[in-house]
Amino acid sequence: MNPTRVVGLDVSLTGTGVANTNGWSASIGQKNITTLPTQERARAIKKLADKILLEIGAPDLVVIEGPSYASKGGGNHERSGLWWWLVERIASWESTELVEVPPSLVKKYAIGKGQASKE
Repeated sequence: MNPTRVVGLDVSLTGTGVANTNGWSASIGQKNITTLPTQERARAIKKLADKILLEIGAPDLVVIEGPSYASKGGGNHERSGLWWWLVERIASWESTELVEVPPSLVKKYAIGKGQASKE
């Protein structure tokens, strides 16, 4: 498959990075998801996933940064939920290929070394 439209995703609750081979990028997120009561938190994660999916449309290829298992701090559980929600939905699109890339490879591709800040 020769993809013509590729989208990259760096999943985050407060600022999921979205980049496209057509030259645009966006940051989509919501603050304070982790402080919401469970039912509201579940709805907020689904709503955030829906916004991200609407933004990317139906590309030929989605490259998603894999989970960072060594990450510390709040929201790991919720971020995992968002990540799996996106993966499940994208994987169901028959015309879209989905590839997971480890975080260190994303950084190495972008700046030449495997350890780098998000900025």
